[in-house]
Amino acid sequence: MTVFPLPLPPDYEAFLALHRERYLAYARHHRPHPDADRDVAAVLEQLLRGWRGVLSHPNPASLAWRLLTARIHRQAGEQPPAQYDAHVLHRVLGYPVTAVAAAMGQTPATVRYLLGVTGR
Repeated sequence: MTVFPLPLPPDYEAFLALHRERYLAYARHHRPHPDADRDVAAVLEQLLRGWRGVLSHPNPASLAWRLLTARIHRQAGEQPPAQYDAHVLHRVLGYPVTAVAAAMGQTPATVRYLLGVTGR
């Protein structure tokens, strides 16, 4: 892993503060602990390398979530839909709908819909 010079961009630090723990919890639900940590670190490094581009995306949280889940599910040999992601974050890991929405880059209404689709 590359070591980046400090200080990190303040907006990147804020992004980490908002999302890192949820990303780790989600990854650890799917992968062994050390592998999950490496996966999250790799995605966060990827985001930092292209941080200006991430910020120009209409929904940076959604972009980051897609990168994270694609890596986790590729490494775990799975490819679940958004409904599964919402189910794991909310019903398994216990995050409130607003936190799930923030992590996935969706609106709370979309997350509630996704949770309704899972029906569990």
